[in-house]
Amino acid sequence: MKLQPWQVVAAPFGFSALLCLYLTIKSDGEGLSIVVLVASTVIIAAIYVLNPQINYWWWQRSPPPLDARTERILADYCAFYRQLAPDMKQRFRNRVALYILGNDFMRPVHPSAMDADEMRVQVPEDLKAAVAASAVQVSFGKPKFNTTKFEHIVLYPHPFPSPQFEGFHTCEIYEPDGVVMFDANTLMAGFTRPRQIFSIGLYEMVRIFKIEDPSVSAPIFDEKTLETLEKVSGINRTQIAMVVGLADLDNFGIAAYHFFAFPERFHAALPDLYQLFVNIFQQNPVNTEYPVLNY
Repeated sequence: MKLQPWQVVAAPFGFSALLCLYLTIKSDGEGLSIVVLVASTVIIAAIYVLNPQINYWWWQRSPPPLDARTERILADYCAFYRQLAPDMKQRFRNRVALYILGNDFMRPVHPSAMDADEMRVQVPEDLKAAVAASAVQVSFGKPKFNTTKFEHIVLYPHPFPSPQFEGFHTCEIYEPDGVVMFDANTLMAGFTRPRQIFSIGLYEMVRIFKIEDPSVSAPIFDEKTLETLEKVSGINRTQIAMVVGLADLDNFGIAAYHFFAFPERFHAALPDLYQLFVNIFQQNPVNTEYPVLNY
């Protein structure tokens, strides 16, 4: 079994503790060895407690490779990834791997499960890939790419209720607890067919992007702009509301979904708004070798 980074860091202190334990026993508890033993034990305990941070620090400097299945999912279903230059594809894969390692994925046993212990069900790799790829795509033009306020991703087997909203819905973010919630089936449908089905993955990751970057100033969307967006995608607001399951929708999230899913049409129909999004996300999906302006 492959050792995790924190275990590698702890290994020398473990060896030191064992050696000092042997010397302490041999000297009947006298000498410097008992002091070193206590110090090594305290350090090992601290490393264990901080193991998520140590692992992530390590992986940031030496990202683990994506498994073959996740890489194939990106190649098959993520159009954004496919059109990247080879070096940017590697960067995208690194960021997806780090996102998956750095966040807590949970899947409840049943839709009403809210206790964390009830959610410790193995999450399939394709669902992790869909969430991670959406987050990485939205923030790919920024040096900082991993979310810091939203580290808990809950993937329900179908639409779910919550105290915040009436009725069942397919996606939600809850900022006080740093939680993102998705209906797994709707998430995968939008990830694999973003031009046919509204992508709740992109939608929520855009909203998180805005929350985590206070400098982002969302434009005010008038009726004409919203109508033009419907023509860009062929998906009207009623259809989006049906996919999400909520009537109160975020116009910024909807517009940014169009920016990522229909860049050419968006650019042609709304060039000024397109340029605003280029500036916000530091990405330009139209007429570039890869969609990154400043990196």
